[in-house]
Amino acid sequence: MRAVRSLLVLALFGMAITAWAAPAIYAGPTSSELERVAATELQRLLYAATGNLYPIETLEAVPAGAQGIVLGTPETLPRTAAAWPFGLEEPGADGYVLYSDRADNGLVIVAGKTAGAVQNGAYGLLEKFGFGFYTSQETLPDRFADIPALKLPQFGESVTPAFAVRGALPAYDYLMGCSTWDLEDYKTYIDGLARMRMNMVAFYARDDQPFAAYEFEGELVGGEPLASMASGRWDVEPMPPSEFFAGTGRLFAGETFGASAALVAERRPSIEQAKAVLREAIEYAESRGLQTGLGFEVRGDVLEPAVRDRFEARLRSVLADYPHIDCLWLWQPEGKGVHSGEDPPARSAWASYANRWSGAFQDVTEPRLRAEAVRMVLFTMHGKQLLDALRPDIRLVVSGWGGDAWLRCTDLYPGMDALLPKDIVFSALDNLRVTPNVGSVYDKLSPERQCWPIIWHEFDGDLWMPQPNLYETAGACRDALSKGCEGLIGTHWRTRSVEESMTYTARFAWDPALTVEGFMERRATDLFGPKLGATLAPGLLRLQGLGYRYVGGSGQREGMPFRWSAGEEEKRAELAQTALEIRNALGEDRNILRGALKEITGLVPVPEAAKEIVPALTLGLGDALKEAIIGGTIRADRAARLQAGLSLVASVLAYDHAASVLGPGGEFEKDLIDKDVEAVLATLRKSRFADAMHAYSRWTTTKDQLGALASMNGRAWADIRNRLELPPEGLSQLTKTPPDLVIEPRILVLPDRVIVLGLDAEGVNVRVRARPLGASNWEKRELYQMGNQTFSLAFPEEASEWPSFEWGVEVSSKFRTLLTAPESFPAESFSSLHVVSTELPPPPAPPEREVVPADVALEAAPDSYSVKLSWGVRPGEMYTVARDGAVLGVTPDGWYEDTAPLTGKPVRYSVTARNLLTGHTAERFVDERAPEFALPQPPQDIDAVTRNGRVILGWEASAPQTVLYRVTKYDENDSVAGRYDVPAEHGHYLQYADAAAAGEIFTYAIAAVAPDGKEGPPSRRIGVIPVETPIKPLVDLSFEDKSFLAGMAEVAENALALGGTGWAELAPQPEWNPEEQLTLAMWVKMDDLKGMPVLICKGAWQQSGYFLQIFREQLRFYIAGVGTLDAGHPKAGQWQHLAATYGFGEMSVYIDGQLAGRKRVAGRPRPSASALLVGRYGLEDDVYFVRGLMDNIRVYRACLAPEEIRALYEDSKRD
Repeated sequence: MRAVRSLLVLALFGMAITAWAAPAIYAGPTSSELERVAATELQRLLYAATGNLYPIETLEAVPAGAQGIVLGTPETLPRTAAAWPFGLEEPGADGYVLYSDRADNGLVIVAGKTAGAVQNGAYGLLEKFGFGFYTSQETLPDRFADIPALKLPQFGESVTPAFAVRGALPAYDYLMGCSTWDLEDYKTYIDGLARMRMNMVAFYARDDQPFAAYEFEGELVGGEPLASMASGRWDVEPMPPSEFFAGTGRLFAGETFGASAALVAERRPSIEQAKAVLREAIEYAESRGLQTGLGFEVRGDVLEPAVRDRFEARLRSVLADYPHIDCLWLWQPEGKGVHSGEDPPARSAWASYANRWSGAFQDVTEPRLRAEAVRMVLFTMHGKQLLDALRPDIRLVVSGWGGDAWLRCTDLYPGMDALLPKDIVFSALDNLRVTPNVGSVYDKLSPERQCWPIIWHEFDGDLWMPQPNLYETAGACRDALSKGCEGLIGTHWRTRSVEESMTYTARFAWDPALTVEGFMERRATDLFGPKLGATLAPGLLRLQGLGYRYVGGSGQREGMPFRWSAGEEEKRAELAQTALEIRNALGEDRNILRGALKEITGLVPVPEAAKEIVPALTLGLGDALKEAIIGGTIRADRAARLQAGLSLVASVLAYDHAASVLGPGGEFEKDLIDKDVEAVLATLRKSRFADAMHAYSRWTTTKDQLGALASMNGRAWADIRNRLELPPEGLSQLTKTPPDLVIEPRILVLPDRVIVLGLDAEGVNVRVRARPLGASNWEKRELYQMGNQTFSLAFPEEASEWPSFEWGVEVSSKFRTLLTAPESFPAESFSSLHVVSTELPPPPAPPEREVVPADVALEAAPDSYSVKLSWGVRPGEMYTVARDGAVLGVTPDGWYEDTAPLTGKPVRYSVTARNLLTGHTAERFVDERAPEFALPQPPQDIDAVTRNGRVILGWEASAPQTVLYRVTKYDENDSVAGRYDVPAEHGHYLQYADAAAAGEIFTYAIAAVAPDGKEGPPSRRIGVIPVETPIKPLVDLSFEDKSFLAGMAEVAENALALGGTGWAELAPQPEWNPEEQLTLAMWVKMDDLKGMPVLICKGAWQQSGYFLQIFREQLRFYIAGVGTLDAGHPKAGQWQHLAATYGFGEMSVYIDGQLAGRKRVAGRPRPSASALLVGRYGLEDDVYFVRGLMDNIRVYRACLAPEEIRALYEDSKRD
C-alpha cells in the first residue's frame, strides 16, 4: 500500500540544496530488460512507502553531485567517479555490491555481474530500507533512511549468496497445490520468488499430470488433464460449491473448483491448455531473472526398444514445449530408492550393466537396488546424450525421493557419482517431515558434483492446518551449507502457509548467520511495525514451539481416506490461553481487532486447567496493543495481518473442537446411533465446524487457501453428510450460512479474482480503478462476475502500457460506494509491477558434430559366456550394436555385452554411431571368431518332495552362463517320459512341479543350457515315487461361517465384504508362525487401492510375524526377520488371485497364477503371538483397512511351487 505521510514527505524534500536535480534512479542506455525491471521495482516500492516518484533516468554517465541509486552490470552501468568493483571483492554467483559513491552517501550504486545479480541487489537494498518480501505478500516500512542527502547509511559491501542455486519446487498434487493455478497465480508466485532473491523454479510432472504429455505413434500419451474438484481425486468427494457446507460455496465461482484447463471437457484440449499456461509461466520466470526446470519420471528399462523410443520422444517433446527451460530433471519414481520391485531379466542388457557396475554399488546390499541404480544411470546417460545433441545449454538434473529417514534414493548416489559425468546435478527430496539435517550423502560425493537437496517446507499431512517447522528448516539450511551443497530447494503445496520457512530459507542464503530468533524479530517488524512487532515476536516464536497444527495430533492426511483427529489437550489449552490473554489485554471496546478476538474466545472456551498447564504469558501484549489501538498508530494493513493471524488461530481451535465432537466416539456419533435427527443437527451446529471454515476463509488471498476450503468440504463435510443420510431438502438447509454467523463485509483480492463477502452480489458494481504511478487521473474497468460472489480481476486496457501502476477495487450500488480495497482507497492503494511481454530469444542452435566410426575392441568372457565390446563415447551420440546384421541393442555408453554369442564360429560385429541431432551415422565392423566356451555345469544339490500327485524339484541357479535348465524325466524302464525347460534366473532358487501318477517310479536329471543352445552335462538322477497325499492349508476361510467377522464386516457374494471398518479375526495358533516356509493365498476384489490396505496380517512392521498388503499400488509381502518384497500391481474393481510364498531363501508374489516378483532373502522369521487379521492391520488407522471383497483365504506351512500356485488359481477361479 502507499500512504502519503506528511512528515516523511517533508523529510524527503527538505534536503540540502545541491548542484544536481532531485534524486533519481539511474540506468545505462544498454541496460537489459531485467535491469529496467529492477529499476521499476525500486521506483514502485519507494513510491508506495513515501509517495515520492523518483524518475528513472537513462544516461551514459552520472553527473557530478547527482543523487539517487545507480544500477547495472560492469558493462551497462553509467559511468561514475568510481569503477567496478569499487575497491570491493567481486561477488560470486549472482551476488552484488552496494556502494556509496561519495562521503555524503548521496549516490548508492547497486551492481552485479549479471542482470539477475543487479535485481538481487535492488531487492537487497530495499530489505535494508525495511521492506519485507514473502511468498504471498510484500510489506512496507514505517520509514527508512532517506535517499540522497536524506542521510543514507554508508554502503560498501560485496554480497555473495551461500547457495548459488536458491529454488522452489511447487507441488501439483491436491487442491491446495498448483494444480489449481492459472497464469496470474504463477506470475504472482514467481514475482514473490524474485523479490526474495531466489533464482530457480522447477516443476515435477508426473504421468497423471498434463505437462510432460507427448505425441507417440499418433496418440497423446504420458499425461492426463489437471484434476479439479469434480475429478474425485485425492479422496476428495466430487461436489459442486452449491452443496458446500454453511454457505462456504459462495466463495467459489462456477460448478467446480480447479484451474481453467481442468474445466475443459475434452482430454487433448485440456492437456494442451495446461501446457500452454505452464509454458507462459516459465517464460515469465525467465523474464524475471529466474532459472527454470521441468522434470518427469523415468520408468522401465531404457535399453528396451519400446521404452527407449518413448523416452526419446518425451524428452524431445519437453524441449519443444518448453524451449526456454534451463534444467531438465529426470525423476526416479517415488519409493524406488528403497523398494525397486524389479529384477533385470536374466542375461538382458540391463543385467549386463548391473554386473559390470556392481563394484560401484558395493555398499548397496540389496541386489534389486543395485539394479535400480544402474537403471537410473542408463536413463541419465541417455538423457545426457540427447541434451548434448539437441540442447547442450540445458543442464541435466537427476533426482528422486530420498532422506536418510525416509525413501533413501540418495543411498544410490555414491555409485552413480562414480559413473556419471560430473556436470550432471544430483538432487533429491529429503526427509518428508523436514529435519535439521539433509541427506548424509552430500558430503561424500565428488567435489566437482553439484548437489541441490530439496527440503519440505510442509508435508502432505494436514494441509488445512499450520505446519510450523522453522527450527528444523534452519538446521537443514546450515547442514546443507556445511556439506558443501551448491544449491538448496524447497518444495511445498501452499504459499501463504509456508511463508516463514520458505522466506527463512531464502534469507539464510544471503545471511548464513541468520538465527530463527533474528528472523522472527524481523518478520514481526515487517508484518506489524517496529513497536508492535517487538511485542509480538516472542508470540510468533511461541507458535513455532507448539509445532504441527499448533494443537498437535495427527490431523487429517491429504490424499488418504479422511479421518477426524483432535489435538493434544495441553497444546489446545496453551493456544486458547494465548487468545484469551490477547482479548483481555485489548478489552471489549477495541474495534479494530475485536471481531477476530471475540471469535476465538467465543468458539472454544479456555479450559480451567489451562491456568495450571500454561504459565501466564509475560509477553506484555496488553499494554502494547492498547497503546497501539488507542493512539491510532497501527496501520490498517498491519491490523489486517493481525486479524488474519488471529482468525487462523480461531479456525484451528474451532476445527479441533469439531474433530472431538464429530469424530469417532464423539457426541455426533452417539446421536447417530440413537437415530435422533434433531439431536444430531443440534450437535453439528454446536460443533463449531461452520465457524472453523468461515474463520479460515475470511482472509483468503491465495488460491491455495481456496483449495484448502474446497478440500474441507470434499472430505470433512462429505464425511458428515454421508453419515447423516438426510434427504436432499434437509441437506440443502445445511449448505446455507447459519443465521447466527455474521459475515463482515469485505473484499478478498486474489491474483486472478475478487471475492465480495458479506454483501449480496446482485445489483452491485465491482470495478478496478488504476493509474500510472504519480498520475492524477484514474482509469476504470468494470469486472466480470464469474459466479456467486466472485469477479474476474482485470485492469484497464491502458495498464498494459504501464511498467507499474497503483490501483484499488470498489464495490458500489447505484447510490454509493459500499466497499473498497484497500479499505481507505483511494487515499491508500495497491501497486503492481507489469512486466511488458517481450518475445524471448530462441534457444541457441546446437552444434552439428561430425560422426566418425568408433574404434571397437572385443573381449571374449568365458566366465559369463559372452563377448564384450567397448569403444570411445562422443557427445550427442547413441550406438547400435549388431552381430551378423542382427541388432543386439542400442546404448548411450561405450560398452555392450553380447550375452548369447555364437561360439566357435566366425561372426561380424558392428557398432553404428548415430548423431541424435542430425541422424547422421558412421559404422565400424569387426570380424571375429568367438572361441568355444566351457559348457555350464548342472545343479549339484537337488531337492525333491511329492504331494498332490506332483513331484516338486528345487535347486539353486548358480551357473551365470545358463539361460535355462532342462529337466529330463525317465520312467522305470529308463525311457524318456518328458522334457521340460525352466528359465534360469541366476542367483535364485528354482522350482518345478511335475504331474506324475502316484505309485510309479520316476527319475529326474537336470542339465544347464548355454545361451547358444548348447546343453551341458546332466546332474545325477533323483528317484521319486509320487504320492496323492494332498497338502492341507493351516487356515482355509471361505466365510460360510460368520463367527470370524468383526467390526462392520459382512458376507456378500459368498465373500467377506469390507467397507473400510470391518475385518475377520482368528485367535492365534502357534503353527501359524512359519519356521522355514509359508504360503498365503486369497481372492480379492478391491473397491480401490487407496491408503495402505492390509489383506492379511499376523504381526507388525519391524517387530514380528508377517503381512501382505497393497502399498503404493504394489503388493508388499513382509516377514519380520527375513525381508520385504514389493512387486506386482493389483487392480481395483475385479476379482484377482493373490499369493505370496517364502522358502529356500526366496520370497515371491503372484497375481492370477503368474509370478509378479521374487527376491533372495536371508534370516529367520520372528514369530508373533498376535491374532490373524484379515482385511486390516494391527493399528486402528483407516489407511490400513480393506475396502472390497475377500474370499478363499489360505495359509500353508509350505512354499508352494509356481505350478501349484497356478493350479490354486485355476481350480478356484471366480467369475
